[in-house]
Amino acid sequence: MEKQLIQHNAITEAHYEMSALEKNIVYMLTRELKEDDPPGKEYVVALADLEKAVGRIERKELETATKNLIRRSYHIKDNGDTLIVSLMTVVGYDATGKELRIKISPNILPYFLALRNKTTPNSNSTSL
Repeated sequence: MEKQLIQHNAITEAHYEMSALEKNIVYMLTRELKEDDPPGKEYVVALADLEKAVGRIERKELETATKNLIRRSYHIKDNGDTLIVSLMTVVGYDATGKELRIKISPNILPYFLALRNKTTPNSNSTSL
């Protein structure tokens, strides 16, 4: 039986600051992800759920948070390779102001799924 080491996820190890709103958008998006999601799938985050977590959200604050999540690049090193990617590629606001519609890079999906599971397992030989 091969021993496993557990390390933090590449997303959580990145060196950046996120606002409480940005973190909650990421957490709520992560809840919606499935391993068999097709590339380009649009995910929905209810603004009512966000407001339960962080309080009342002004539209400008929401736009700033989502712009930051799109603009920020993450440098993920994996077995000597480096992936530079943003967490989100598109964020849409519905006309009623009740939800966000979000698309992510297909390359980041495995890291989001690992974040949902809180850890990324690696074998002994690749971690040391």
